[in-house]
Amino acid sequence: MEKAEACLKFINNKLKEVEESKISGNIEKYFFNLSSVVSDFAFVGDLYYIIEEYEKAKKCFSKAVEFDMEYIKIKREIGDKDRENFPIILNNGKNIAFL
Repeated sequence: MEKAEACLKFINNKLKEVEESKISGNIEKYFFNLSSVVSDFAFVGDLYYIIEEYEKAKKCFSKAVEFDMEYIKIKREIGDKDRENFPIILNNGKNIAFL
């Protein structure tokens, strides 16, 4: 229980970094921090589940999913920009390479 509470304090500090990187527009740092927060919330959820604190585990898993959805959204946006900057060469309808 103490380990889970300590991890939550760490996550709260990490959430401040997430917000700062989002505000500053540093997309790479924001993307990295989101990934970290997702795995941290999932880890704490596992800890709570092991000690049978199911409501707390559920809240942590919900937060992990919430931030994972944001992470996926950013990942898609980055991917879309990459495809715009490096279009795919098509040969007979098959993807060959990025320019």
